[in-house]
Amino acid sequence: MRILYVEDNEINQALVERVMRLKQHTVLFREDGEGALALLAEDPAVDLILLDIELAGAIGGLEVIQTLRARGDQRPVVAVTAYAMSGDRERFLEAGCAQYLPKPLNIADLLATLDAAEAGLLAAPPAEPGAAASPTPEPSPTSPPAQLAPPDGSPPIPDRPPGGNGRAPVHEEKPS
Repeated sequence: MRILYVEDNEINQALVERVMRLKQHTVLFREDGEGALALLAEDPAVDLILLDIELAGAIGGLEVIQTLRARGDQRPVVAVTAYAMSGDRERFLEAGCAQYLPKPLNIADLLATLDAAEAGLLAAPPAEPGAAASPTPEPSPTSPPAQLAPPDGSPPIPDRPPGGNGRAPVHEEKPS
């Protein structure tokens, strides 16, 4: 799959990049809503969008979703966000997300979401207001965060990496 991850935190980017590499998916990164919308307007090959709701820049995650849906873009969007209060999940699903993953990101939940997307079970939300969202499994609020050890022998990503300013450059896919 070709996946866009819209996230402005380098630690979260590194975690998702490692998972995507293990699953043999291509991942593109954007730090802000403007960059994400520009890329999605030009790249119909993106299969799945992982979207932080609180983004750097003038356009937040909810506005990205609204803009995509107004354009008629029905690719599945997964909200990956620190918003985890009662009602947040429903709010993001109603806004047009196919799924919701709270931060800190649980690897098992991310893997289950990727598997559901690969199987075609993560559909864009229904066009009719008030219709039910796709029947994808909810993240487990009690699952402990997992560490991911890649087969290449590099160390697992710790739960709380030291330092860093939380910012990362935009990563581009390198031409083959």
